[in-house]
Amino acid sequence: MKKRFVFIFVLIALAVVLVGCGSSTPAEPTPHPGQALVETKCSTCHGLPQVNNAKYTRGTWESTVDRMVMAGMQIPDDQKALIIDYLAIRDENK
Repeated sequence: MKKRFVFIFVLIALAVVLVGCGSSTPAEPTPHPGQALVETKCSTCHGLPQVNNAKYTRGTWESTVDRMVMAGMQIPDDQKALIIDYLAIRDENK
């Protein structure tokens, strides 16, 4: 009986120690892949504050990025979609 009590006590103490060893700082979220594209593609013609201060709906971002492509921004469709997705999600959370 005494051995069982000691064993249970050691297990509980070990669990408490292991829980205390966990990281107290949360991991940094992975940035959206469109963020880097906005910083490189959009900043060739616009200052980042101009882009970062804008707050549009997804539809407005689609129209805006389409206008930028018509004005000469060269970007593949998959990267264009990532830019629109990043900006739309970002602005939903503003």
